Amino acid sequence: MSEKIRFAPAARSISHVKIAVAGVSGSGKTTAAIKLALGMGGRCCVIDTEGGASNLLADLGQFDVAVLEPPFTVGKILEAVEEAIREEYATVVIDSLSPVWTQLLTEKAALDARPGSNGFSNWKPISSEYDSLVNGLMRAPINVVATLRSKTAYVQVVEAGRTTIKRLAEQPIMRDGFEFECTTVLELDRDTHIVSATKDRTNLFSDWRKPLDEEAGKLLESWLKGAATGMTNKRLCVEGQWLREIITAEEMEEFKRICSEGGTDWKRAARAAMKAGACDFQTLKEHAQSARPDSAQGQ
Repeated sequence: MSEKIRFAPAARSISHVKIAVAGVSGSGKTTAAIKLALGMGGRCCVIDTEGGASNLLADLGQFDVAVLEPPFTVGKILEAVEEAIREEYATVVIDSLSPVWTQLLTEKAALDARPGSNGFSNWKPISSEYDSLVNGLMRAPINVVATLRSKTAYVQVVEAGRTTIKRLAEQPIMRDGFEFECTTVLELDRDTHIVSATKDRTNLFSDWRKPLDEEAGKLLESWLKGAATGMTNKRLCVEGQWLREIITAEEMEEFKRICSEGGTDWKRAARAAMKAGACDFQTLKEHAQSARPDSAQGQ
């Protein structure tokens, strides 16, 4: 008799995030990934497949680096991740994951070069290795921020009557479908370093219109804490600006009630909280008081 299937109420229970940060050369992937990881709190380490480039960013904050040498095999990456888990790091940055996929393609080419080889059948061991990589990263009890190189394309554009050449990002150098495995996939603009989310299960980055920084990491940390306590992610929209809070629906109603009883517009209070970087219900309540008409000067 087969195992009985049981359904249960939907609930967020995620404890770690898996983030991909993609961009062309010069878009700031390494800087963005490290800032994001540092903002999430706890100890941070970097698995470096880029010749030690992450060491050049030591002034960003406290983090440790393990520089790997080629070939960048799946086993070598997963061993490094396991070591990060053993040493109890909170977040591991893999900069970059693209060389691992390139190594798999190199192994595939070697198989294809054998006399009488079947190119289609040769994908079987490569796919098995790739699946091991994905499963190892996605099930690892640690936050993972992996950078992905993107192929570079150039287009000719006309701006203000002048013809210029602009460099664009194409497909990240990784197997198609990798984005389905991630919590969030972020792409960086090469010129502005502004990030855009192509996928985001956290719903934190849909309106993000600036480079990644420690603030983004703090938001992710708060989102994770909300997931651990069964809270709901809320978004307060105020005149085109945004503030994200991890609060319960009951707390949201309480916040509005306090504002109403004090004669305060809750949006005014939210603006004040946003300027102060509010990240908890207590701070919201304090700004509900401070944003009253008789104390709202300078808001």
